[in-house]
Amino acid sequence: MSTNDRIWVLMARALSNEATSAEMEELHALLPMYPEAREQYMLLSKWWPVSPDGDHPRQDEDVELKRILKKAEIIIANHEKEDPKGIFRMLFSSPALRWSYAAIITIGLFLAYFLNRNAIVSEGKETITLVSTKPADKREILLPDGTRVTLNADSKLYYDKSFNGTERVVRLEGEAFFDVVKMPGKPFIVHAGAVNIRVLGTAFNVKCYGSDGKIEATLLRGKIELSGNDKHSTKKILMYPNQKMEVAFNKLKDSIVSPSEMKVVNLETHIKAEERVETSWLYDRMEFRDESFGSLAADMERHFGISIYFEDDKLKNIRFNGSFGKETVDQAFAALKKVAPFNYRIKGNEVYIKLTDQTATGIAD
Repeated sequence: MSTNDRIWVLMARALSNEATSAEMEELHALLPMYPEAREQYMLLSKWWPVSPDGDHPRQDEDVELKRILKKAEIIIANHEKEDPKGIFRMLFSSPALRWSYAAIITIGLFLAYFLNRNAIVSEGKETITLVSTKPADKREILLPDGTRVTLNADSKLYYDKSFNGTERVVRLEGEAFFDVVKMPGKPFIVHAGAVNIRVLGTAFNVKCYGSDGKIEATLLRGKIELSGNDKHSTKKILMYPNQKMEVAFNKLKDSIVSPSEMKVVNLETHIKAEERVETSWLYDRMEFRDESFGSLAADMERHFGISIYFEDDKLKNIRFNGSFGKETVDQAFAALKKVAPFNYRIKGNEVYIKLTDQTATGIAD
C-alpha cells in the first residue's frame, strides 16, 4: 500500500474511532506532508457524527481501499462525460485540484462504508453515541469537546455527540481513562454505575464493571468530585492527584452498598504509570497486588479475551502479586501455577481451573 493510500485508511479509521494509538501517531506524522488531506481531515473531524459498535467483522483494508479508489475514479470519469462544455475539465485540470476532488469523493465513500458499522442511540431530542470494545481490545476516542478517552476492553461509553447543554455528560460501563479538556462553566460529568464524577479539566481512570461489584476512581491530575447517584446519597468526596477511591455497589439496585465506605486512599507517587495497578492497562500490561484469584480471573478474561471457569471455588480466594506483559494465556497461567496449587486446561478460548497438588502441570489442547 502506498503512503498516499495509507493516509486515507488512517483517516477513515481515525474518523470512525477504530484507530489504535500507534495508528493515530502515524496519521499525525503523515498529515503535515499532505496539506489537502490535513485540511479535509480537520473539516470532517468537526462534524463526524458516529462511533463504531465493533460488532461487524473487519474487511481487508487493501482490498476495500482499492475498491473505493476505483469507484472514485469511475465517478470522476462519469462527471467528465456529462460535461460537454468542458467546465468540469477546466475546473479540475490542475493535478492538485483533481487530487483534492478525488479525495473528497473517496472520503465520502469511506463515510458510507463506515456508517454501516456505527451505533447511534436516540434518547428523546438528544442523539447519544455509543462506543464499545470487545474483550482483549481497547480504543481511543476523541469527544466533541476535544477530551480524549481511552476505553479498556469489554467496555461501553455513551455520550451526546453535540455536547450542547450546560454540562458535558457521558456514561461509562467498564473502564476508561479520561483526559478532559478544561472548559470553565461547563463541567464534565461521568456517570459510572452508582457514582457520579464531576470535573472541569483533569486526567483520571474509572473502573466500573458491573460483574466486579465495585467502582474505582484514580486521579492523576487536577481535581474531581465524587457523589452517589442515589437521591438519598448526599455525601460528596473531593479527590486530589495520586488518590484512589473504591466503593462496593449493587448493580441490580444501581446504588452504593454503603456510602460511608466511600473513602479515599493516597497512592505511592514514585511508581511509574505503566507499573501501577490502576493504569498499567494503558500500556498493554496487567499489574496486580494482593488480588484474589476470582478478581484476577475477571481482569484476565478482559485482557486476554478468554473465559475462565473455576471447578473448585476455593481457588477464588488465593491471592497473587505479579504482572503480565507479553505473556500468552498459557504462559500467564503457568506463572501463576508456580505459586499456587492448581491445574489448568486450555481449550480454545476457555480455561478450566482445578484444585490439585503442586506437582501437576498445565495442559493445553
